[in-house]
Amino acid sequence: SNECKVFVGGLGGSGLDEKSVRDLFKAAGQVEHVNLLSDNETGQLKGVGFVTMGTAVEAAKACETINGQPFNGRKVRVNMAESKRQ
Repeated sequence: SNECKVFVGGLGGSGLDEKSVRDLFKAAGQVEHVNLLSDNETGQLKGVGFVTMGTAVEAAKACETINGQPFNGRKVRVNMAESKRQ
């Protein structure tokens, strides 16, 4: 559900993969799912994605503690994923 999901941006660098993102977020709690977005044309990772945490509390903690952290030479942006409004 969306209260457990955070949006992640600024994931630069060549070493970017699901495991490295998972390792980054482990500090905030249980990581349920990592979804890194890639370019449809090239398949290259865009440096953005979504991380689903185990609980809403852990998702909020991820936003507080991981936002602004250095990752692959860039500062990561983490905030709550916007719920899609129809």
